[in-house]
Amino acid sequence: MPKALSRRDLGNAVTEISRELFAGRPVPLALPRLRKRTVQPLSASLRLILLRDSESISKQGLLSPPTVRQRGDRYGLIAGQRRYLACKKLGFKTIPCFNRNDLTDGEATAISLVENVHRAEMNPIDKGEKGFKAAPL
Repeated sequence: MPKALSRRDLGNAVTEISRELFAGRPVPLALPRLRKRTVQPLSASLRLILLRDSESISKQGLLSPPTVRQRGDRYGLIAGQRRYLACKKLGFKTIPCFNRNDLTDGEATAISLVENVHRAEMNPIDKGEKGFKAAPL
């Protein structure tokens, strides 16, 4: 059985993934060209969360651009669905995004999961379900 990661090791892993995730410069993309992920680890209290995120983005701007992969003439969200939905709610026409076409489906799912696991709004059942779906068999 694999050894459990310590809190420090997990923090280091998240930091390393974040560095890789946000490599390069964000590019502006039109919101209609973005598509939400079908497997997205977010389900509870979405309206309240979006209200809070919308208020924050309205006051401070979009500080952390979403990460996407190009699929045909559209872009699929890997990380940042809440930020995307909040910007859409605020009426943004375009938002900056990190384009990561180099990621495989498995890598994109893993990054999405890692980004969301540390978030307090994601309950333990959602974490387990999404982790199970992301794990290779």
